[in-house]
Order: sequence, then structure tokens, then C-alpha cells
Amino acid sequence: MIVKAGNPRVLPLSPEFITPQDGHEKQDCEREATKRWVKRNADALKGWRYTMLGDDLYSNQPLCEAFLAAELNFILVCKPDSHTELYKTVDFLAKNGLVEEFEERKEEYRNSFVTNHTVSTVNVVPLAEDGRTRWKSENETNNTLKNQGYHFEHSFGHGEEHLANFLATLNLLAFLLHTLLDLLDEEYQLVRKELVTRVDFFNDLRALLRYMVFESWDGLMLFMLRALEIPGYI
Repeated sequence: MIVKAGNPRVLPLSPEFITPQDGHEKQDCEREATKRWVKRNADALKGWRYTMLGDDLYSNQPLCEAFLAAELNFILVCKPDSHTELYKTVDFLAKNGLVEEFEERKEEYRNSFVTNHTVSTVNVVPLAEDGRTRWKSENETNNTLKNQGYHFEHSFGHGEEHLANFLATLNLLAFLLHTLLDLLDEEYQLVRKELVTRVDFFNDLRALLRYMVFESWDGLMLFMLRALEIPGYI
């Protein structure tokens, strides 16, 4: 997902599925899938323009090296219980006055990150905010896909080969299309302002398309705007 601090929208990217790999003896996992995704998209990502966000699972040397090799920055959650030696080193440096501190209290929240960005008192707050933006993958993405009409929690375990991945990908494409409409289509924005939840919007859309035929998407939006008595379209 492409996420940005302070922006409620997220843009899904092409997925990389966790599946057994030909010629590999070890079981596939999230870390290996991430490496494949980075390698597959390396040409579009390189140039130090993007920062990879991830939880503690990603905070390890092989993945960090893979990000750097692809010219990607990173801000990754780094928990004390899984990085004991690192925290011992930081504690030692702090006791010897070699760790710079900056405090700005806003709310009850505590976390730690590892990053390749040079950290200073000037940028530590926005870096922390960017690190926390990782949660948009859960809140604005997974929660929406599971609970807002996409039924992503449904088991797509059908078919003998690729059907499950295919159906999941179609769901992500639909989510991407709706996000782009929300960013670019003024009439869609007005309809969604009236039909706030995606579930309400999908239900209305499903009912209309079951019984009526519209010449175009614009025709459908115009019909809905008039039926909802939106000012300027009555």
C-alpha cells in the first residue's frame, strides 16, 4: 500500500502472494515474499524516493539490505524483546552521553523504530509520524476490505491452482478503483458524501444495476445524484 501521514486514503499496489516456490526447500514466508516484491518492482522504486514501512517482522538485516540495494529508505518497528543486543548497545551509549534525546509529549503512545534516515531533533517527530503510518495498512486497508463491503475476510480457497489469488487480486483492484474515484471523480465524491459508508453505496449500486441499464458510468452517477436530491442536480 502507498500511505501518507495525515492522509486517510491508501492506494493498494500489486500483491505478492505467499506460495511455495519452485526449487526452494524452505517454506515460503512474508519476508521472502517481500524480497520478491521489491525485486519485481525495483525499476519503478529505485531512486530513494520511497520509504518502506513495516512491523517488527521486517526489522532484520537481510530485509534492510534488500531495501537499500533497491534504493529504498525504511522505517521499521524495532521491539526490545526481539532486538536485545541492539538495545543493550543503545543503553550503553545513552549511559555514556552518546545518545541525543528529544521529547515532545502529545499522547500516551510508545514505540521504537530503526531507519536508514539520518535522525535529528529537527526530523525525529515527522519520522516517528511516518513510522506510525504503517497502521494505515491495518486500519484504512484491511479493516475496510473486511468490514466495508468487499468481504475480504471470506475464504477464497476455491479452485485447484490460481483462483484464490485471482479473486483476492480483483478485490484489491476494486478497492484501488474506488479510491481513485474518490480522489478524481467529483460526481462520485458527491454521491459518497451522501452515502457515507461503502456498504450503503454498494447496496444502492447493486440494486440499481440489477434492474436498470445505464449507458455509462457518468449516467449512473447522474441518476443517483438526482435521486438523492443533491443540490445542483435536482
